[in-house]
Amino acid sequence: MRASLGRRGPAPEWLVALVVAVVSAVPVLWNIGSAPDTMFDEVSYVMAMRNIALGGDYTWSNQPVFVHPPLSFVLQAGWQWLWGLADADLETSVRGARVFAGLATVAVVVLTVLIARRLMTAATPRRRAVLTVVIVALAATDPILLRYLRMAIIEPFAVALSLFVLLVAMRLDAHRPAVYVPLIGTSTGLALLTKEMSVFLVATPLVAAVLARDVPRVKRSLGALAVGGVVWLAFPAWAIGLGLGKEFADEKLLLFYRLLGIVQTTGWNRPGFSSRSLLEATAIAGRDYGTSYLVLLGGGLALVRLLLCVPDGGARWLLAWLLTSYGFGGYMVAFGSLNEHLFVYLVPAAVVGTVLVGDALVARARPARAVALGLVVVAVGFSLGGWVRNDAVDGDGVFRSAAHLRDTRPACDVVNGIGDSGKWAPLLPGRELTDFGTGQAAASHGVHLFFVSGKDPAVGNALPELPAWITAHGTRLASFPSATYGGLELWEVPADPFDPLADVEPTRDGVFVTTVGSRCGGYPVLGALAARWEERGGKGVLGPPRGSASGTTQVFAGAVLTDAGARPVVRELAATDPAAYAAAGLPPVTAPGGLDDGALTDPAIRAAYLRAPEGTPGAFTSAANRLGAPLGPPTTGPDGSVSQPFAAVVLTRAAGSDVVRAAPVGDLAVRAGLVALPPESTVPVAPPPLAGETAPDQPSSLRGFAGALLVLLVGVAGVPAVVVLARRRPSGAAPHRQEEQP
Repeated sequence: MRASLGRRGPAPEWLVALVVAVVSAVPVLWNIGSAPDTMFDEVSYVMAMRNIALGGDYTWSNQPVFVHPPLSFVLQAGWQWLWGLADADLETSVRGARVFAGLATVAVVVLTVLIARRLMTAATPRRRAVLTVVIVALAATDPILLRYLRMAIIEPFAVALSLFVLLVAMRLDAHRPAVYVPLIGTSTGLALLTKEMSVFLVATPLVAAVLARDVPRVKRSLGALAVGGVVWLAFPAWAIGLGLGKEFADEKLLLFYRLLGIVQTTGWNRPGFSSRSLLEATAIAGRDYGTSYLVLLGGGLALVRLLLCVPDGGARWLLAWLLTSYGFGGYMVAFGSLNEHLFVYLVPAAVVGTVLVGDALVARARPARAVALGLVVVAVGFSLGGWVRNDAVDGDGVFRSAAHLRDTRPACDVVNGIGDSGKWAPLLPGRELTDFGTGQAAASHGVHLFFVSGKDPAVGNALPELPAWITAHGTRLASFPSATYGGLELWEVPADPFDPLADVEPTRDGVFVTTVGSRCGGYPVLGALAARWEERGGKGVLGPPRGSASGTTQVFAGAVLTDAGARPVVRELAATDPAAYAAAGLPPVTAPGGLDDGALTDPAIRAAYLRAPEGTPGAFTSAANRLGAPLGPPTTGPDGSVSQPFAAVVLTRAAGSDVVRAAPVGDLAVRAGLVALPPESTVPVAPPPLAGETAPDQPSSLRGFAGALLVLLVGVAGVPAVVVLARRRPSGAAPHRQEEQP
């Protein structure tokens, strides 16, 4: 059986394109600055665009970008420069860049329709109009396309250029190689300089020629791909010109390994992302992307249907397009790192395949046509419902949460992100951002502020234990709308001054203890003082330091330590300022000379004081050397708490608790003037940096890229012209004429 979609009827294609652009612009551009929420890739890309616009440097850090070709960034940089966005605040630049990306997305819909109409070769004008409306409705409201092509990332431009290559290749299919190869080759090269993954789609003309078993067209298509590869060489030529050829090769080798599935750092195939996680994430995404899934399924069925027949003409082109699109998707699912946003490369072919093949199957059965129309209405309605929920209303939670943090917290406060936490970093310049996977890890480094999202733990982008711990121990400070992340919230988990695992960070010479805000500042405990502090229970017993060391002395909440040991401030306070001592609610000192271990009658305090199994020889003597001898028996307070004085500390526990801590006698010693703290020692200092070493600066100017691209484009355009001229006769030669015979 032969399948053909017939002959193409005339239609005013420019008018169709204009109408489609106007209609699709509504769902694409409506509220584009505030929805969907931003992500790490987008804010990083916009930083690179701004750098190109302001100084011609292709970088979002201090090194050139080799992971992605620069063409879309250059186009966006021109847009930023044209509208004065490059030196605006980053949020404004992102919103402005989205408008340009939205226009590219409108072009995606228009190109999809124009390609589809070239495939409707058997349809009457009325039928072409109906099919066009259906394709526009599905493409312009597709949830996956709207989710990712409304953002200032590479995909809107990469998909648009790939579809442009396909449309032009179809229009030039009957032209000779001298015209086809340089035009399609140049367009292919520009698509590859936008994103290398476009190679799957720009190979569609080659696949169509192979399906037709047309050797001349196969050679012509291979030539166009070769020319495209030559144009792409401007990218590595730029890196080599910067003296960074090895770094470029390493980056592309990593990309090649990811393509082969040897290395996975993102996507559904990354380590730790199980098949169960995939199914759960897919089910959650199905609430928003249900129509996209149905369209992708329909496109897959259309591919199978076309494979089971012998297509020709437009049907062959459609089959080739579906093969390259689904071949890309299938390979990425099986081996590569199929990030969710890569589905945008499949959706245009899926929409066209679903509609055209579906129309061919139900064309002669009126009930089937009614069912198909009903399915389209339901699908579009579902998509529009998702658009209203996710895109028509503000969902810029990342921007709002960053602004809230800037306005309400000091710049030194560190916040822990969730999911792709780097999306906040460029919006919070000068502020440190962490991405600890658990709350305990963050708290151990003094971090007490947390961003929490509803969706990241559900789809495997964060451990569920993180938000569970935060919400169990903290207080919500603010919430922000974000359909993309299931809502965003800012939480604070208060610091526990006696938590031995929180706010204490090892350093080379001791520890740093955070005492101010969320890793905003604190005091170091170094050398011999750090050893004395740990010997006496550290932060869990004596509490945090009240200042930096002054000479050989450092004050802690529950003690005053020197290089030699613990100063007997309890004995001194009781002797020199008994009124202040009593007013502090501390237990009375009844034996200033000290008591023996018979005074240790409270089991919890006895265990905390001795810090050794019962009956250990010398345990009491060691404890007396650490904390001083008991100066009185345990005393029960009005609230049921139990306290006992020792020469250097007062150990206390709450009623019914076995947790023993030191009462704040260090603070009392300072207030009573027993210990003098120099003002400079009480000024909190900045914590040690968390980040690793900064990468060395590298050149990133795009001047070399522009020069290399210009040379290659001139070469691509010039070589065919030279070949054509060489085949012509010399301009002065006259044609040979035979003499007439009489």
